[in-house]
Amino acid sequence: MLSRTLVEMCKLETPDVILMDVHMPEMNGIEATSIIKQRWPEIKVMILTTFQDTNHAAEAISLGAEGYLLKSVQPKHLAEAIRIVNSGGSLITMEAAKQLVDTRQENCPSLHVSPKEEQEEIVPMFGLTEKEVEIVRYLSDGLKYKEIAQKIHFSESTIKNYVSIIYSKLNVDNRTQAVNKVQNMM
Repeated sequence: MLSRTLVEMCKLETPDVILMDVHMPEMNGIEATSIIKQRWPEIKVMILTTFQDTNHAAEAISLGAEGYLLKSVQPKHLAEAIRIVNSGGSLITMEAAKQLVDTRQENCPSLHVSPKEEQEEIVPMFGLTEKEVEIVRYLSDGLKYKEIAQKIHFSESTIKNYVSIIYSKLNVDNRTQAVNKVQNMM
């Protein structure tokens, strides 16, 4: 489908979730995502892309896309991702988060951060920001994502995204491994 056609279709019938490719004819998926999120912020957009498109996907996420998945995702995982995003969550796979972090670090060693995070500094430990270290401390206290979100005034889905990035930076798979790795460095 052409992205201009997709934007026009949103005028007629507002979909719940759109699966958006970055590379589309006429208008790329980034531009289409920007238009859709400005005009219909309630429509959830999930980016489906390849490793080579991580900068574009990161831009789409900064424009409001709720998800970022690689085209190699298994169908059952895609279905679950759609359910998560449709119910108000956001999703970025561990594999995708790692690729985004790696690509962003290669292209911009001081990782671009959102205005809300501009005051954050990168701490030497594994390249974690102060906010990420704070989240790891809350994880070590046994707090759930929702509780962490309330403490630092972020959404639960933002905390989940932070945790995915933390796991990628630490090269771990779970809370216990992340906490142990950081505590061993302190």
